[in-house]
Amino acid sequence: MALSGDRTAAAIDEVTVIDDVDGTYTAWLDELAADVVLVRPDFHLYGAGSGDDAGALVRGFLAGVRNGPCVRVGSSNV
Repeated sequence: MALSGDRTAAAIDEVTVIDDVDGTYTAWLDELAADVVLVRPDFHLYGAGSGDDAGALVRGFLAGVRNGPCVRVGSSNV
């Protein structure tokens, strides 16, 4: 997902472009001093950085998902 002002992301088919109608996301990115963020499926922030960091954020997240510890509900990490 990208904000409507991001021309690079808008050129990529897999990117959904949104309008930040009230400036909420722009203000949040400014506060983080970031151009990109990766938000986990549980809505926690995984990481933030410059536009050049996007690939590294995704690769790091996917590596953690693939290689992370197995967690079972009701038991300790295995």
